[in-house]
Amino acid sequence: IIDTPGFILKSKNGEADRTPEDILAMVKAQAQPAHRLILFLQQSSVEWASSLWWNVVQEVDPQCQRTVFVASKFDNRLKEFQERWEVDKYLSAAGYLPPQVRPFFVTLPKERQITTNSEWRRQMGEVDNGVFKHLREGIKGGFDEERYSSRIGFNNLKKFLEEELARRY
Repeated sequence: IIDTPGFILKSKNGEADRTPEDILAMVKAQAQPAHRLILFLQQSSVEWASSLWWNVVQEVDPQCQRTVFVASKFDNRLKEFQERWEVDKYLSAAGYLPPQVRPFFVTLPKERQITTNSEWRRQMGEVDNGVFKHLREGIKGGFDEERYSSRIGFNNLKKFLEEELARRY
């Protein structure tokens, strides 16, 4: 797993002027090899089509066969939805991502002082359960569970990545 810096439009004070271009070149170089799986993480408040990295993903993985799309802070986005059709439309990513792409939607615990793996797993489970509870009870009509439930929650993302890595490597 290689964690790369996020895209920036302009260098910060004290950084080299070429920092944005250097980051872009480094990320492309890391993502280019065909044997690498790309985890494209983006806050759910940013529309897929307006992501600064979308062009890079299209360049290095045009068919999106190696890219796993993940929308983080999904709990914040959920607050915008009232009815099932709104949630289902967002979860489908239709019109934003290619039809074969099925993104994941995750929320992490707010608590940042977690000290053990078991505590982390417990809190992740609670957060995932809270998201599902909101989708089922807080949205008029719920959501299309059959179609989308396996793509929601950190634990589902973790399971998918473990299975995908085992399958590929």
